[in-house]
Amino acid sequence: MNVNKMFLAGRISKDPELKLLPNNKKLVQFNVGTKQFGARTWITCEAWGEGAEKISNWFRKGDTIFLEGKFQTQNWKNGGFPKEKLVLIVEKFQNPQKSEE
Repeated sequence: MNVNKMFLAGRISKDPELKLLPNNKKLVQFNVGTKQFGARTWITCEAWGEGAEKISNWFRKGDTIFLEGKFQTQNWKNGGFPKEKLVLIVEKFQNPQKSEE
């Protein structure tokens, strides 16, 4: 059995900006910082559709956010060299200051 489920709580690094893609899909990409034992870890996150719109409207730099989602590996080439990063695809989120989503 394989499980790909992540729960994350942290602070947003900068104001999330909503993007409208050519296929009319909405996307917001943002980083969330978590701190454990004095070390900060930054996780790249993506939300799509209505969730992307809500996150871009509700959250600003420094806000706390609770996320649930799955990890996805994104691959590309830069100057012919393969690159890879792990991204949290947001399925659900919560603003601890508001109750919604």
